Amino acid sequence: MLGFHTQFVAANHRLYTWDLWGAAFVIFGGCGDDTFTDLRSWLVSRGSRVCRQVLAEPDLLARLGPRDVEEATDAELLSYVAADVYERRTGRDAQQDVGGDLVIEDPDGAPRGEPFDESNVAALAARYPRLARRRMP
Repeated sequence: MLGFHTQFVAANHRLYTWDLWGAAFVIFGGCGDDTFTDLRSWLVSRGSRVCRQVLAEPDLLARLGPRDVEEATDAELLSYVAADVYERRTGRDAQQDVGGDLVIEDPDGAPRGEPFDESNVAALAARYPRLARRRMP
């Protein structure tokens, strides 16, 4: 259980990039820390192939992404499953037993890559053309 959770967190953290956050911003018409964390959890739930594809080309979320913000934010529950089951079965705290950082939220530091300018609609549309066609007015 802890191994699964550790891998889930690591996969979530690999998706912590400005490119993906910018795509999420376009999809949802804005995207804060919590929603971005949930979107990354949603992506992890889709498997490593989808994660690799979207990490390489975030604009693929136009085809592969969640239908709406609720679908993405529902994935928040995945963030807690393994640690909760571990604690119920063992009576011990998963965080303490692993000795590492099991926190799913944003890793230390800024996302990797080039930041996006949320106020520059034209630049966002150019950076994410498929998403812009589907989501932007």
